[in-house]
Amino acid sequence: MVFTDSLEAYFTKIAEMGQADDWIRQEFNVTAVEGRGAYGKAFRIENVFTSPESSHDKGLRLRVGARVVDDAISAAELDTARLDMYDGIFRAGMKIPQVKGTCAAFFWVSRSLARGRP
Repeated sequence: MVFTDSLEAYFTKIAEMGQADDWIRQEFNVTAVEGRGAYGKAFRIENVFTSPESSHDKGLRLRVGARVVDDAISAAELDTARLDMYDGIFRAGMKIPQVKGTCAAFFWVSRSLARGRP
C-alpha cells in the first residue's frame, strides 16, 4: 500500500480550535439511559480548546466537568473534518494529568465501516 496523504496536527501551534480546518469540536448530549450509566454526558464545544505554545501545559485541552449539571457530566470530543480517510496508520500521543478519575481514549472509525461497507 502507498499512502499519498497525511493528517498531522500540532495543537501547540493552533491558537484557536475554531480555526483548525481539519478538526471539528463536537456538541451533543447522551442520556443516562443511552449511555448505560448513572448520568448523561453533555459534550460541549467550549470544552475543546488549546493552550498556547508559551504556556506550561501547551497543546490540545479536553475539559470534563467535575459536577453533575442537569443530570449530565460535561465532556469534550474532537472529530476530524476529513471525509476521505479510510485506511492507514494512526498514532496519538496523550499526556494525562494525575487527577484521580482522569481517563482518555483515542478512537478512529472508518466512515466506510460506519456506513456498512467493508
